[in-house]
Amino acid sequence: REGGPALAVLENRRKTLAPGWNRGVGAARAPAVLRLDAHARVAPDFLARTLAVLAARPEAWGVGGRIVTVGEGFWGRVNAALLAHPFGVGGSRFRTGRGFGWADTVPYAAYRRWVFDVVGRFDEDLDRGEDLAFHARLRRAGGRLWLDPAIESVYVARPTLAGLLRKAWGDGLWNPRAARRAPGAMRFYHFAPPAYALALALLWAALPWIGPLPGLALLALHAAASLLAALDASRRPAPTPPEGEPQAARAGQGGRLAFVPALALAFMLFHLVRGVAVVAGLLPRPARRV
Repeated sequence: REGGPALAVLENRRKTLAPGWNRGVGAARAPAVLRLDAHARVAPDFLARTLAVLAARPEAWGVGGRIVTVGEGFWGRVNAALLAHPFGVGGSRFRTGRGFGWADTVPYAAYRRWVFDVVGRFDEDLDRGEDLAFHARLRRAGGRLWLDPAIESVYVARPTLAGLLRKAWGDGLWNPRAARRAPGAMRFYHFAPPAYALALALLWAALPWIGPLPGLALLALHAAASLLAALDASRRPAPTPPEGEPQAARAGQGGRLAFVPALALAFMLFHLVRGVAVVAGLLPRPARRV
């Protein structure tokens, strides 16, 4: 505000993301609104770079950039590798760094202020996936999002396998709920883990009639694909994290023998947990207590 403070701290009594974001949107007066999350770390010129891209792309309703995923400790590096590989995150180009340009969703986006007048604000009934739902509504309204390599942020992966699987469960549980609220929030690659989980469940249920071989074959195929993806991840050049950040995703030569099987295991568990969570998210949900 003119003549007012440059920074205001707003209380979010709901303690979930969407209500806090909406309070910030309501208080914003600038022509652009940018949101960051707690796991994000950005360089001092992040805001300037983002606003420069937004100004250079007048046809874009919002812009965002690439996430460089880093990790601390052994499992932190394993989790970082998973979250930066297509076998782990599918078509999330902002995480894999494969392809920039027009995108379905972008992280830590800067939106033109009027976008919220057209699309509305973030859905406060969603504990996760609220950005996916918002971007689905934005696309239905005719808007587009631009993913630009000039914008870069750092994401610190969770340092334990249990933490990674909790993330997989939470994201998987809420994605179908976001899709119910905003059709199009889930893209085709979101359906691979639940298809796998359902196939395993069906083969297990049919065990008395077809025997164990089909289920074991599916598990062996998944294990082989996970191992190949882990080998690929271990050989990729690691992104260079900014000064002062923990190590990036790829394992060093000395840790590769332990890194590859650990990453293969993480891939398998991540897909299974996320798949079961998506199936659970399709079930009716009790009414939220206010």
